[in-house]
Amino acid sequence: MIEIKFRAWDVNRREMIYGVMGGGRYNENNDTYGLIMQYSNAGTLGKFKLLQGLLSRDRKGKEFYIADIIKGFYKGGETEISIIKRSKDNFGIVGIDLYEKNSVFNPSHCEIIGDIYQNPELRE
Repeated sequence: MIEIKFRAWDVNRREMIYGVMGGGRYNENNDTYGLIMQYSNAGTLGKFKLLQGLLSRDRKGKEFYIADIIKGFYKGGETEISIIKRSKDNFGIVGIDLYEKNSVFNPSHCEIIGDIYQNPELRE
């Protein structure tokens, strides 16, 4: 059985929450106003950004999630910083030009270096 994982960015407390099973009451900005926690019978109220795991790991074994900032490694020592984003039906890597690099996305050639909420300075 495939386990779908989530984490959530607490907008008000500015911290990442793990062990999230899902959320409810979304608004037009895709904010969530309640979380269902995996290890608790109670829910948590507040304003959150719900971030789905991608069922894949980087070269150090860390799980990919939406909003992660990754560094891709290429032949010849070239690197590139990118962001994992979600679209309506899928996820994508923003910043890696795979066509130009004559490559495909290979998680074992990437390393998670942060996320857009806790490490916004890495986006530049």
